[in-house]
Amino acid sequence: MNDQLKALLKESHNILIDTNLTDKQKDIIRAALELFAEKGYDGTTTQSIAQKAKVSEKTLFKYYGSKQELFRQTVYPAMLQALQPMLLERIDGILSKENDYHDILHAIFKDRVEFAKENTDVIKLVSQELLLSPEFREVMSKFVKQSVLPRISQVFQTMSKAEHSSMPLSSLIRIILSLLAGYVITRTILLPDQEWDDEKEIQFMLDILFNGIDR
Repeated sequence: MNDQLKALLKESHNILIDTNLTDKQKDIIRAALELFAEKGYDGTTTQSIAQKAKVSEKTLFKYYGSKQELFRQTVYPAMLQALQPMLLERIDGILSKENDYHDILHAIFKDRVEFAKENTDVIKLVSQELLLSPEFREVMSKFVKQSVLPRISQVFQTMSKAEHSSMPLSSLIRIILSLLAGYVITRTILLPDQEWDDEKEIQFMLDILFNGIDR
């Protein structure tokens, strides 16, 4: 496990754990988070987690069928919870400073690109698990619907009215997020060694968004 993910998990040891869980489950979750952060997935065994949680492996497997299941049910929610302040506070800061939707979108695009460059391994892991893990998709979907979309919907509504667009708001949001996500993935995962001018690329994307390709 890379240093970026270790740091995130170390910050998430005190996450709010579902109160509906048993005390043994809570102990297992805390032990798993600590050991996964210290030793990574491959270096952590279910036996060591059980010992740290002071339960038997049989009890651990009663609640979590495999190490992979335990990893996904603890690490990903914890990682998301650790990332939320970093992600949302930065967006809230932009929304509180900027009024014009052109400036807001430029600032958001710039901030998300910088965040991706600073946290490349996290972006890789998130991208991978969105494809492979139904559990993680569910966690991310809930996060986006509850925390991200309400923050940006107002901006896009203003943009839609100002541009006299008949496009449904959901379609507008999807197009903007697709532009941004496509660049971030290409920039940090597919072609990280290519020379990039982020500001110029952001301007290209916003120009396409506001004016179209054929003009």
